[in-house]
Amino acid sequence: MKKIKYILCACLMMASMGMEAKSMKDLLVSMPDSVVPYLNHNLRLEFAELQEMGVKAEVKNLLGETSVMDTLTADFVQLRTSKSATLQMKKLPSANGDSLLCVVKTFAGVEKESELYLFNQDWQEQDASRIFDGKSLQQLAS
Repeated sequence: MKKIKYILCACLMMASMGMEAKSMKDLLVSMPDSVVPYLNHNLRLEFAELQEMGVKAEVKNLLGETSVMDTLTADFVQLRTSKSATLQMKKLPSANGDSLLCVVKTFAGVEKESELYLFNQDWQEQDASRIFDGKSLQQLAS
């Protein structure tokens, strides 16, 4: 009987480990290719591995340009994806306890232009109107 209790306890602990919030490294690696098509899964994994080794996280992207991971912390990552584009990801607290992921893609042309996306940790895009008490992002900015 005692063995069964230990086995059950171990199984419950293992199951609860899978429910923890994902790290920024895990979120970066699991990001869908559609977010930044020229940084595929293998290149994002290479970023994470280079960062762990303590060397400059720099890869040649699928466009033949250099992409650099400038910052990786517990709740933020910043990539220079090309000469004219950056990607920033930030974990935001959520009312349901699971973090939202705010992704900002910035393009530097004649003037800088940014796009903002909100995702859950499974990379499902979230409707911002339900997140900010029914207000649009434009209403929040003004």
